[in-house]
Amino acid sequence: LQSHLKSAKLLDEIKNQTFQFIKKNPTTNEYKVQEFIRNKFKENNLRLADHSPIVAFGPNTAFIHYFPKSSSKTYHLKPETCILIDLWSRLNTHETPFADITWMGFSGPKIPAEFQKIFDVVVKSRDACLEYLKIQLKKKQMPTGAELDAVARTVITKAGYGKNFPHSTGHSLGFISPHGKEAGISYKNNQPLEKNLGYTIEPGIYLEGKFGARSEIDFYINSNNKIVITTSVQKKLVIIK
Repeated sequence: LQSHLKSAKLLDEIKNQTFQFIKKNPTTNEYKVQEFIRNKFKENNLRLADHSPIVAFGPNTAFIHYFPKSSSKTYHLKPETCILIDLWSRLNTHETPFADITWMGFSGPKIPAEFQKIFDVVVKSRDACLEYLKIQLKKKQMPTGAELDAVARTVITKAGYGKNFPHSTGHSLGFISPHGKEAGISYKNNQPLEKNLGYTIEPGIYLEGKFGARSEIDFYINSNNKIVITTSVQKKLVIIK
């Protein structure tokens, strides 16, 4: 737990530093931002994966797993551009659990109404999942991964974007990779969630050719049936002016 909390805190600090880097370099590209993050991982003795992290600008945010390359095709930041940063890592020591977060930003003084709407629906879905979990735990009932997935998915479906949420709501946090071996918050998991095991909640909406939005937090359920959120929770888009 302490290793995870330390990793989560470091990721949060690096996330803030990354948005500051983007602000100071308004014509940067996705690959340069990814390299900035990877260097910060090295400075903080965090484990590096071959292709991580995800840094996506504009229409590339519509790809769930987008990894910029060091080529001319990497997207350069422009005014009126949405930004997605997905960071996952762990302390570079033996068998410590990952932390995993996703944050959204926007480069420009005025957020387009459609993008703000999509982000708000994603946040509502995330928070509905947490609220349902709290209610069930108060009843001393441990919901299944499928139950929580359905709660998050219902919010997005009611908003008209059900077909644009093609991945599971969350996963357990592992030691070898950010995805643990245990089943996560998915329609495939009919088993109750486990206490003292880290999970993510990360609903998303992806509009092909336009943009996407995702919000990702980490949490666990302690021995007293209480939810402990271990990462920062994004409520508003980060504005890069």
